[in-house]
Amino acid sequence: MFDAARQRHGDQQWWLIFSGIEAGNGTGDSVDLARATRIAAAFTEPYRFAAVTTAGFYDDAGFCGPCDAPYCHRHWNVSNTG
Repeated sequence: MFDAARQRHGDQQWWLIFSGIEAGNGTGDSVDLARATRIAAAFTEPYRFAAVTTAGFYDDAGFCGPCDAPYCHRHWNVSNTG
């Protein structure tokens, strides 16, 4: 996948490649330096909702605000089979 992303975006750009519990974004999306910096800062340990939400992902990268945890059982309606 990395080679496909390199062909699509070139060597001089930042790109975001992710895979989630249900889907991903394939060969990635171009991001500018400002967004790449926000994402890197948002996912610096310790992981907290207040920081993660600044990355600008539509689902806050799966973090639950009330629980300050990723994919919490109470609010994310996780099934018994995962």
